[in-house]
Amino acid sequence: MIDLLKTIASPAMQKGYEVNVPVANVPDELVCQWFDDFHPETELFKNSFNDSEINELTKFTEFYDSRVKAIPNDGGVAKLQTNKEWLEVQSYAKEIVSKNEW
Repeated sequence: MIDLLKTIASPAMQKGYEVNVPVANVPDELVCQWFDDFHPETELFKNSFNDSEINELTKFTEFYDSRVKAIPNDGGVAKLQTNKEWLEVQSYAKEIVSKNEW
């Protein structure tokens, strides 16, 4: 979860992902992985993060979800990184990574 959040926060990591896994649709992967893997109700998740971190990740998920329909899933990382909603999600992810020193 933290590695994925770091990738969402980092344009360089997104580009690296696209270069290293050329068969992947990186925009789709960043959305699907986040929403498929975010399960705060599970014991594993609860044991991996403290209450403050869970609260921040939950708020981030809500923020991301409110913008996800406007995020392009075609055109690769280049198009993704010009999208206003994606840049907002990316910025928020960067704040959380920095705040928690992940």
